[in-house]
Amino acid sequence: WNGAYQRNVHNALHSPRIDVGDVAELHLEFRRWLTVEDGVFDDAILRVNGVLVWEQHSSGTEEGGEHHEDKHWALRSYDVTDLVQDGAVQIDWELVSDGGLQLGGWNIDDVRLVGRSAPVVPAAETPADNALGGGNGCSSCNAGEGRSPVGLLLLPLLMIGRRRRG
Repeated sequence: WNGAYQRNVHNALHSPRIDVGDVAELHLEFRRWLTVEDGVFDDAILRVNGVLVWEQHSSGTEEGGEHHEDKHWALRSYDVTDLVQDGAVQIDWELVSDGGLQLGGWNIDDVRLVGRSAPVVPAAETPADNALGGGNGCSSCNAGEGRSPVGLLLLPLLMIGRRRRG
């Protein structure tokens, strides 16, 4: 097929079920080089746990001249936090083609899931106890030793005093 997808096919790449645990935030990131005919004719689809996350544009006209043609490897990031089911995700890239024009299709690389877990706050401590100067949350001072967060003030002052040299 000389680098083009076939006519009248439904191709799919399915990831295995990926355990992500209990996350407060989850992003699917990958690089893509996608070339596909206008959405009127062909469909490039991204799903997570069976839910549509992205599909290419459809011009909505029978002429369908608005093809999707990435010109480089493009980094894509999607917030999929709400799509996590039972602590896991499955990712599907699909391409459904008609009998007309065929292009290069999906090219996928560097797939990763980036998660952030919810912060753990000890029961005896509340977020207000962790405010600047009020205890363990201040990294530039040491509560109980009378130090103030002077280091935090010096950086902006140094930046203001710096001059451009021509």
